[in-house]
Amino acid sequence: MAMENVKTTKKSSLGEFLYVTGIIVVSVILIVLAMPNTEKPRLTYTLNEPWMNPQLISPGEILIQKDMRQVELEQREALQNEYVPYYSFDPSIGRRQVGRFTEKYGQGVEGVSAYCIQVIAEEMQKEYDAVPVL
Repeated sequence: MAMENVKTTKKSSLGEFLYVTGIIVVSVILIVLAMPNTEKPRLTYTLNEPWMNPQLISPGEILIQKDMRQVELEQREALQNEYVPYYSFDPSIGRRQVGRFTEKYGQGVEGVSAYCIQVIAEEMQKEYDAVPVL
């Protein structure tokens, strides 16, 4: 009787093996069939060359939370990076021009006293000093 139990055990274990193997094979086939067939585009690039592939732009916006101080600092830095001055300010020019004015008209002009010329020269110097140096 012991032999009969062994034989039936082997038959049932072979049946279980085939059953489990069949489930695994069917599962793998279903997974492979469910995968997409399309191939992903390969993106290639070369250093120091323009981007030749389609644009990679996110469909949604990504919010980055920053405090106002940081935003103002970044805006100021961006303006400074893009700023191209139209002229350069030389403070010595103002002093030279006031000096030339007082040399030429310091003794006064007909109808204008030397005191008025001195007041005009002082006001000119105030205006030159008021120009902000960037």
